[in-house]
Amino acid sequence: MIPGIHDLELEVKKSFEDLTMIEEMLISPILVIMSVFRLPGGAVTSRGFCANFTQNIQPIVTTLPRLPKNLPILILKKKDQLNKTRHFIVNKNRVMICLQYLCKNNPQYIAYGIKFDENILDLIPENDIPADLNEMVTTNSDLSLDKGPELNEEQSIKNYEDDDDFIQAYVEKDENEDLLDDKIKNSINFPKASQISLNEYQTDAICSLAFPNFFPDGAGDPTRKAGIKDVTEALGFNNLMKCVARSYKTNDFYYPWAQHPRFKFWAYDRLRRHRSLEQCKVYLKHNIHDANLTMKDLKDLI
Repeated sequence: MIPGIHDLELEVKKSFEDLTMIEEMLISPILVIMSVFRLPGGAVTSRGFCANFTQNIQPIVTTLPRLPKNLPILILKKKDQLNKTRHFIVNKNRVMICLQYLCKNNPQYIAYGIKFDENILDLIPENDIPADLNEMVTTNSDLSLDKGPELNEEQSIKNYEDDDDFIQAYVEKDENEDLLDDKIKNSINFPKASQISLNEYQTDAICSLAFPNFFPDGAGDPTRKAGIKDVTEALGFNNLMKCVARSYKTNDFYYPWAQHPRFKFWAYDRLRRHRSLEQCKVYLKHNIHDANLTMKDLKDLI
């Protein structure tokens, strides 16, 4: 069973389970910036790397929720088209219930002194799509953007360790162009962020801050430093992918982490980058002179 959530009161459990993509961003102290694509068949995949940035530490991290208009979201739509989709709905009561619970029970929210701002909550719709979301009217050709990498079904990776099962193989087509053109990039309302990305090695339980809807009590967070001594992150993420919860709507089991459009790619990217850094340390330990190579030297070698 999913740690922490299945023991919640029914009203709180419903609120966490029903959170939309925008609502998740409103209650998260850390905003994960990444590229996720929906393929023609309905599956989702990711491209590039994830970046975690601290954002306006005083007004953002210590005070939630965020305002929908400040989110780095850009909705592409055709002329005269209305975006009446459930993914953009914001429910004030749902956001309030989740944030109040997190501020009282999540160890990381308590440690960082994150407060619930009722004045900001009053600016959130009761149960509707925010009117101030960033939108762009496009033509059909504008919507024909690169769909990103596709899953390489013929390629597989040999597992050298038991906890490597989580790692999957993705490939990118050589003909892939940039994800977004300059017009779209300039239209996205990216938040003011630090020039230096968040230090993942010093930030404890980063999962609880980036995806609080999955760790309302902090239980089961594979990035919690106290738990890494007993269970590696790779094994922890692998277990989360197999973890199930029972839906209050249908009473059926589902896979919260595996079915989430962003979490699995964020976890895979984190493991891949950390493993690459460890491999670099081993290489440089045995090839000390290569540590002084310039960027030009590295490009020439490649």
